[in-house]
Amino acid sequence: LLNPLSEEPEFAKLRKRNQLIEKHARTVHAPLPTAEQAKVDRKVAYEITKKQVTKWQPIIQRNREAPTIFFDENTDLGFSTIGAIASEFEPRTEFERKMAALVHNDKVIEAHNKDGSRLLELNKLNCFGCIIYGAF
Repeated sequence: LLNPLSEEPEFAKLRKRNQLIEKHARTVHAPLPTAEQAKVDRKVAYEITKKQVTKWQPIIQRNREAPTIFFDENTDLGFSTIGAIASEFEPRTEFERKMAALVHNDKVIEAHNKDGSRLLELNKLNCFGCIIYGAF
């Protein structure tokens, strides 16, 4: 294969390099069958996972044995109630401002309070009272 290149100036270096490669040539093994390769992959994945789990074991054991687990004070668990979210709401758009003005109108609040007190009164009535007051 190298004979056509024999007249080139770098031919001697190329020939020596080729001889070194041939001298240290190694055969490459055929790939493993799919099932065996999958088994080897699973073993390697198991070893990696085992190392990762062992670094957390002391913390997990301590938390299991502790009567109460304390989190850092700066840890925000992100739990909010609907009331907390609604109380922080501020209208931003013109439509939201109009809706807020309608909802927070004194007449609407008074009607809501009256309706709520009426519902409480109805809770106290028995079936006979419901028929008299026309609740049903």
